[in-house]
Amino acid sequence: MKVTFNNNVIETKEGTTVSKLLKKEIENNQYQVVACRYNNEYMNLETEINENAKVELIDTHSKEGMKVYVRTLVYIMGKAFESLYPQEKLMVEYQLGNAMFCRCDNLKIAEEFIQKIKK
Repeated sequence: MKVTFNNNVIETKEGTTVSKLLKKEIENNQYQVVACRYNNEYMNLETEINENAKVELIDTHSKEGMKVYVRTLVYIMGKAFESLYPQEKLMVEYQLGNAMFCRCDNLKIAEEFIQKIKK
């Protein structure tokens, strides 16, 4: 398989993941790499290379990278909330800058709640 990255062609075997192929580039990136553009489609870094491809890394410095990062954090927070309070629903009302307003209808936010979420 031939992968074009930063105008360089890299030979790799079929089934190699983007994260393995570009490990050094990901580690040396100034910002956290959160995804890639694989033949013009947004994909995760564990995407297997099964065809010749053009790959671009997406980091948190870009608008797309921040969207991926924030959505991942919301997902992780939602899963943590669900495991602690399966009977409750967490609703993300809106996001503004680096802040997020969430709402729980039947749950009082107290110190105990905050400590459980932190764990």
